[in-house]
Amino acid sequence: GEADTATGKRRGAAAVASALVTDLGPALAPYCVLMLVPLMGRMSDPVPAVREMATKSFASLVPLLPLARGRGYPPELSAEQVKRSENDGAFLEALLDNSKVEDFELPFKCNRVLRPYQQEGVNWLAFL
Repeated sequence: GEADTATGKRRGAAAVASALVTDLGPALAPYCVLMLVPLMGRMSDPVPAVREMATKSFASLVPLLPLARGRGYPPELSAEQVKRSENDGAFLEALLDNSKVEDFELPFKCNRVLRPYQQEGVNWLAFL
């Protein structure tokens, strides 16, 4: 049925990511940003096998992020993939280091000045 097809696609995508991580390891550094955000979505998959493959792949790719920083994008990436990599990279940077989260301006007039930890909390909630 349709649900089986969708489950099969998610399982296949997680299996491909797992195989790439296993077979290529650090060679995936230039591509890790493109893989991490979709894997995050699969880490809450209702199918335990998909969740497990995605979680293990994610855990293997996160340490590659520092290797990807400062390197140019692989020349075979399309303009759309480069843009997605930039956006996903900024998201991951903020997720892993909340000091990278931009200050959120309250959408209403507040007669008080937020303390730094309060502003950080508001920033984090807005980011999420």
